[in-house]
Amino acid sequence: MLRLLSSISFAYGAANLRRRIRVMARQAILLAIGAVILLYALGFGLVTLHIWLSSLWGSLVSAGVIGAVLLVIGLIVILLALRPHREQARSVEQPLSEMSATAHDTYDRMQRSLRQSGSPLANPVVQAAGIALIIGVLLGRR
Repeated sequence: MLRLLSSISFAYGAANLRRRIRVMARQAILLAIGAVILLYALGFGLVTLHIWLSSLWGSLVSAGVIGAVLLVIGLIVILLALRPHREQARSVEQPLSEMSATAHDTYDRMQRSLRQSGSPLANPVVQAAGIALIIGVLLGRR
């Protein structure tokens, strides 16, 4: 029975992993195509800005203004990337320590119940989880 459960869960996990990889690959391809299109749009926008500014001030001044604005934007982005990160609030660390203590307490209780009963399959939680797994696999089939 345990071998059947492990093989079913392994097959289900492998199918789920293949589906996730397909979805992630599709998303990566669409993101790459979108990024290329955005770069082309940015290039056309800069060329249009240059043509418009060159009609107002001349081509050399237009190129200088566009270059200076791009330089300032690039420096701002670099400074934002290099700024030191703030420490997380202590309120974030407190629930993590509580969860760790709860998980440790649960693990200790499970170890005690295993020592008392002798078999992990005698644990009602394990039995309920196994039944739920089998029902989920059977209902999840198409």
